[in-house]
Amino acid sequence: MESEWTMFKASIVDAAARSCGRKVIGACRGGNPRTRWWTPEVREAVKLKKETFKAWLAQGSPEAADRYRQARRAAAAVVANAKTRAWEEFGEAMEKDFRLASRRFWQTIRRLRKGKQGLPQAVLSRGGGPADPDGGHRRAVERAL
Repeated sequence: MESEWTMFKASIVDAAARSCGRKVIGACRGGNPRTRWWTPEVREAVKLKKETFKAWLAQGSPEAADRYRQARRAAAAVVANAKTRAWEEFGEAMEKDFRLASRRFWQTIRRLRKGKQGLPQAVLSRGGGPADPDGGHRRAVERAL
C-alpha cells in the first residue's frame, strides 16, 4: 500500500509541477538576506525603480519613462557600489585573518558556484502559494481504495 501511495503521490506532484509551475522557497520576500550587498539602501533604490516602472506603465507618458530610466540608472549604481563595498570588505577580512583565509575563500567559492541549486522548491497552489501534496488527498485515496 505504501509503495502504491508513493508512486501515486510522485505522479500527482509531477503533473502539478508541470501544469502549475514551481516556486523556490527559502528565500525571504524583499530580497535575499544571505547576500551582504542587499542593504536597506539597495532595497529602497530597487523599490523606487519598481514604483516608477509601474507608474510609467500606468501613465505611458514620456516624462514617466524618463523618471523610470533615471531610477533604473540610480538603482544600478547603488547596487554596483554595494557589491563593490561587499567585495572590498571580503578582501579586508581575508587579509586580517590569514590563518582562516583559505578556508573562508573556498567556502565562498563553493557557495557562489552552487547558486540556487540547494534551495527547496514547492508546487504552487491555485492561490500562488506552496501547495501541500498530502493535504487530505491521501485520506481520500485510502477511503476510495
